[in-house]
Amino acid sequence: NVVRTYGAILDEAVLDELWSHGIYVVMTIYYGYTETVASTIEKVCAIKHHPAVLSWSVGNEWNYTNLAQDISFFDAIAKVGELIDAIKLNDPTRPTTTVYGGMPPESVMNSLSNVDLWGINHYPGTSFGNFFDDWAALTTKPFYFGEYGADAYNGNTNAVDESSQASILGDLTQEIHDNASVN
Repeated sequence: NVVRTYGAILDEAVLDELWSHGIYVVMTIYYGYTETVASTIEKVCAIKHHPAVLSWSVGNEWNYTNLAQDISFFDAIAKVGELIDAIKLNDPTRPTTTVYGGMPPESVMNSLSNVDLWGINHYPGTSFGNFFDDWAALTTKPFYFGEYGADAYNGNTNAVDESSQASILGDLTQEIHDNASVN
């Protein structure tokens, strides 16, 4: 009942349609490139009244791309923190999230203590392994998988193998279910 976007949905008719079907949105309000704090806040203020917006999200695997800008990793951390603070000033009613590629190191978690929950993009192969235990040892903050899965291309056979992909996705989804906080 929740979708995550890769950009802001500013068309209220689209948000209305999602809401009419009981679907919430984790709204990526800042992806990177040439966006600014001001343009991000403009988008937040334009749609913060809509009940479909569950949370605000900053970036997608920005640790690999430094927010698609010519800045350092440490500058990207600072930019994410600045954006999260600005979003919270303009909408303190919703949680903020950022989507990180893989397990963030403790230093990043400490630098971004203003993040309410973490989105994690993780493609672990056939199992998440110790990921859930490692996360619990790192922080008490909640996380969700923004992306996970397996490639349809099987390097062992050098061919597309959708049945293996489906099997791996089924196993990973079961691991998520088994480790869900409601369980």
